[in-house]
Amino acid sequence: MWPDYQFSQDNIMVTRRWETKGMLDAWAFYKLERFNYDFAEDEEKHAFRKTMSRIIDNAKSEGQILMLPTVAKADEPIDQWASMSKAYDIGAFVTKYYDRQKKVLRDRYSARYQPYLIVNLYEVEIEDEFNRIANRYTGDNFKDRLINGSKDLWNRYLKTIEGNAWISQADWQEILNKEKSLKNRLSRFCRLDACDQKEIEWLVARNLYKGIGEPKLLSELRDWTIPFEVQDDLYRPTRTLRFLMNGDTEFKNRHVEVKQLAGTAYQMYFTLSEIPTDGLEFPGQEFLYHALQAEYPVDISVKFKPIKDKKVRKKLKNIRLDIDDQEEMSGDSSDDQFNDVQEFESEIKKSSESVMMASFSFGLNSHNLEELQENADNFMSHMETCNVQVVNPFGDQERHFVDFLPCTSLVVAEDFHHCCFPDAIAGGMANASMNVGDPYGIYIGWNGSLGAPVFTQYPLLPSHGMSGGAAAFGPPGSGKSVVMNLKGIETVYHGGRALFFDPKGDRTFWDKAIPGLQGKASVANFGGKEAESDRGKFDPFRLYPDNPMKAMSIFSDSWQFLLDLEAGDMRVTALEESAQLLKEMPMDERNTSALLDRYQDIYKKEQVTKPEYGQLYRQIKAKADHPLVGLLVGNGSEIPFSTDYLLTVIQVHGLSFPDPEAGGNMDLSSEQRISLACFMGIMGFAFKFLEQRDILNFVGLDEIWSISRIPKGKQFVSKLNREGRALKNLVFMATQEPQDLKGLEQYLNNIYIYKQKGTKNAGDACDMLGIPNTEANRSTVLSLEKYHCLFRDQHERVSQVRIEITDPDLLKAFDTTPI
Repeated sequence: MWPDYQFSQDNIMVTRRWETKGMLDAWAFYKLERFNYDFAEDEEKHAFRKTMSRIIDNAKSEGQILMLPTVAKADEPIDQWASMSKAYDIGAFVTKYYDRQKKVLRDRYSARYQPYLIVNLYEVEIEDEFNRIANRYTGDNFKDRLINGSKDLWNRYLKTIEGNAWISQADWQEILNKEKSLKNRLSRFCRLDACDQKEIEWLVARNLYKGIGEPKLLSELRDWTIPFEVQDDLYRPTRTLRFLMNGDTEFKNRHVEVKQLAGTAYQMYFTLSEIPTDGLEFPGQEFLYHALQAEYPVDISVKFKPIKDKKVRKKLKNIRLDIDDQEEMSGDSSDDQFNDVQEFESEIKKSSESVMMASFSFGLNSHNLEELQENADNFMSHMETCNVQVVNPFGDQERHFVDFLPCTSLVVAEDFHHCCFPDAIAGGMANASMNVGDPYGIYIGWNGSLGAPVFTQYPLLPSHGMSGGAAAFGPPGSGKSVVMNLKGIETVYHGGRALFFDPKGDRTFWDKAIPGLQGKASVANFGGKEAESDRGKFDPFRLYPDNPMKAMSIFSDSWQFLLDLEAGDMRVTALEESAQLLKEMPMDERNTSALLDRYQDIYKKEQVTKPEYGQLYRQIKAKADHPLVGLLVGNGSEIPFSTDYLLTVIQVHGLSFPDPEAGGNMDLSSEQRISLACFMGIMGFAFKFLEQRDILNFVGLDEIWSISRIPKGKQFVSKLNREGRALKNLVFMATQEPQDLKGLEQYLNNIYIYKQKGTKNAGDACDMLGIPNTEANRSTVLSLEKYHCLFRDQHERVSQVRIEITDPDLLKAFDTTPI
């Protein structure tokens, strides 16, 4: 029953059968693609099941699916992320920051599930192999052949039967060919990744370390670069895996005790008493996926084996006899069971799929027996509420322990063997996943009943060739600004810089309040008296003295909107012609006031043919007297706003923005138009900020709805996102409704949806996330609690996440209550 592991090479393991020592088996190991199951529509779920069904059917051999959690302390991913920080200026603080975060999370565990597929490739009959080799020895008579071959054959027999398995070159090549054929066949249905040596060892050894810690792998202790010792045409493996099975195991009636030097672990195993079919329709009967929703890690093992027609009929005959015995003993007839058998026989005749014999096992573990017993009671209750019946077989724990060891056949008691089609096995959704985020990165919160920590490598997206665009959607007070703030500050802690545009005044004291950045942060307040003192600091020609085309683009966009110029207006043409005027001006004289003087000169010389220059001069000159507009009109004496700080906040809460309830077709007042045009001009600073390529830059735009609902404003936001992607930087936008950023989805690799108001907004949110716009999903969006959101990561996986800030000083600084 216990596997006899001989050797492994690449993703192939060779074992000796425990019941027939003269038989070797070769098994292929793969990591299966995980399907993110939450929020998938019914058609997708059926497609997922069909994919898994085809994999099981096309394996054409016995195999195993293992769904296993990789459990790690939550502080380990933080350590890995902290080690990558390049914030050398504040390195000492960053180290302390992550140390504090580890203390908060030290009692949390990160459990990420990974499905594995193990398939029997090839059977090698050792006796047949020796007979084939004996035929090679030739001579004039039997005596000559016996003398020539007996010694060599005897040595091979001893080495193979009593020691590590030797395998012929021909058989090994056949195994490699079968593995390649199998992978090509199954890869048509989903992505398969071949396991490496360490992963195979981990799958074997973890069973004797569950609840204790991570096993010591042989490949970490020895250099096994040479897999075989070659003698004649035989391969002798140098990688014996028997030592991975070391451990003192004691099998109790209801649990298993495993002792290692590091401690004692307790394990408990369950099995499925029957595949749930009665009263459950798919989707809804995902009996394996239900187990993943328990509040503790659960191991899942599914064994399957194609059975021949005669064995199927024999199995059905035995089922009928069991039904007859039950009727005789109880006196009650079981028409339902009899009908089920008849229906199954009918399906067998119609179906082209193989009939499988399968078993399903579940495993729990803990370092504490009382905790394990409590979890076991809760697990059985949890599965019962999902209409799934599991049992903890009395006195049969060894079989289920072995069931989780790779490369074993059906070892559980025959009472728990299930005769079924691949669809029935696939319907359990063994490869369904609720994983979201990355293995390590910025800690943003937790998700699922396990409270699994969620990490995101958002600052690394540009270096991985992906867009660094992100967005958070939600009404005031929902928490959307908090996640944007966290991403920006953590980008600084990682070694980058951050720039925030704040139209609400929520970040007034960030230069003093953000931990570790005192003296390295700047907050500028533009509105009221501040605007008077900072006149001309955002003149695009002062921001971009050596890039007149960039400056001209910002200048033209801002003034076309401010003056409400329509396409075809000659004043627009005049604005566009200004680029030529700039080229004729010395670099140190390029500013808006000097350009206006050129407009006046042109008008005086050519009043009849170019009256638009005179109109522009008068209109811009009149608007420039406004304190806010004055921010954009310099005379050459101003020192532009600095980009040298690690954290920069530009507060524009003195601007008058439209009411968010007004929608996209709002009528703007004069003050609102001035405010929006100035905001667009001030954001020209963001373009300059993004241009510094030697460092990662983050731009956070809060309440971006204020300009994105206006066509010209949306064009400006799109341009900013394009610049960010081209320059490999990060642009994070916070707004209220998904419709505000419609058309910009291509730039968004992280999306956070908070509670929305109204069914339409909820539907738009589903569309933005790429999940089905169903009543159930809309209801989820409409009922999200504060700080809870639906998070879509760069892999397009969606899950509900509770955002959490672990540092109390950061949390206080992120308080978005207007001052």
